Formats: sequence, C-alpha cells, structure tokens
Amino acid sequence: MPKVEDMPPAKLHTAVLIVQGTTDIQARLQDAKGLADANPRATLLLIDGMNHILKTVPNEQDRQVSSYADPTLPVAPARSLCFLSS
Repeated sequence: MPKVEDMPPAKLHTAVLIVQGTTDIQARLQDAKGLADANPRATLLLIDGMNHILKTVPNEQDRQVSSYADPTLPVAPARSLCFLSS
C-alpha cells in the first residue's frame, strides 16, 4: 500500500483539508489553490494574516523572518478564518 505522503492530492481517495495562511512567505496561496483544485474532495481553509508557522504576522519580510525565532508570538486565532470552500 502506498504511503499518503507519496501520493499527489488528486489521487487521494479521502477528504483533504488544506490550511493556508494569507501571509505565508514559504507556501504560496496559488499553490494551495492548485492543490485544492486537484482533488474534488479537498477543502481549502484560508486563515487571514497567518504565516507558515501559524503566527499572525504582517506580510513584511523582516517581521516574517523574525517571527520564526519569537516564541512569544501567539498562534493565529480561529477568528482569523476568512474563507472556506470545498
């Protein structure tokens, strides 16, 4: 049986949840949308203002980079949810 991590999203036969922050500088929004479009059972959840490490950080390069080493920043709150589609 193949490993899930070796399968492209289009070949998964189960529901897929793709969570994407709108200020993620590592994974682009269009890539998350492409993954969601590749699987009819995928749901794309966008979190407004969330970066790659789940922190609420503005889309400014210096603040993004410094957030990776700042353990005092809280995890993005659920109220930041801005879009849910399937």
